[in-house]
Amino acid sequence: MRAMTSIMILPLDEITKMIEKDNQSIYLGHFQNSIIKAIYLGVNAPETTRDQIANILSEERYRHVVFYEASLSATHYKIEFRAIST
Repeated sequence: MRAMTSIMILPLDEITKMIEKDNQSIYLGHFQNSIIKAIYLGVNAPETTRDQIANILSEERYRHVVFYEASLSATHYKIEFRAIST
C-alpha cells in the first residue's frame, strides 16, 4: 500500500534540489511550514514512522500541525482518526 501524499507545484527557479527515486525525478524546494495543517498516519504505519513524525512535530515551528493516527473501528466497518499530542 502506498502512502497518500500531497503535491505542491513550484516555479522551476524555486527548486533547490533534485533526487532520483524509483526511476523518477523528484524536485524539492523550500516552503512555508505554515501551509502544513495536519498529518494523517495510516492504520498499518510502523510505530517507528509514528515516532519519527512525532519527533519532527515537537519542534516549535510545527506546533500548529495536528497529527492524526488511524485505527480500525471496533464496532463499524470504517477507519477512525484520533488526534495525537506531540
